[in-house]
Amino acid sequence: MPLANHQALIDAPADKVWAMMREKIERPDKYVPGVVEVEIVNRFDDGAVERVMLARGEAGDKRIHEIISASDATRTVVFLLKDDPAFVGFITKTVFETDAGTVLDYTVNWTPRSEAAAKDAPDIAAMIRGAVLHAKALAEAA
Repeated sequence: MPLANHQALIDAPADKVWAMMREKIERPDKYVPGVVEVEIVNRFDDGAVERVMLARGEAGDKRIHEIISASDATRTVVFLLKDDPAFVGFITKTVFETDAGTVLDYTVNWTPRSEAAAKDAPDIAAMIRGAVLHAKALAEAA
């Protein structure tokens, strides 16, 4: 089961980083390189959304369908994969404060649907590390 985690200390107030994480739910194209289309296909009563986005990368286009839920109380966003052909699982993104400052934590918990999907899986650790460092750069530059 591909499980990867990365966190970074962010030189920005936690409220500012959390606001960026909230905006990223509906505007991933503003924060994630390669995202070329975004559609919110459903809004749930509890504030969660169902989102479909198209990401363009070196390996070609990838359609990503997710149910996304955010908790202001815990400053955590959960991205649950929906109908993904290769994986089942979720990603959590959490903002929290420590004595050292604001921390941004991303955890990927995906299970391959098949042996072929497991063999063709991207380097999850590198992917999540790159995503956290990209978010860090954006938060610190804003």
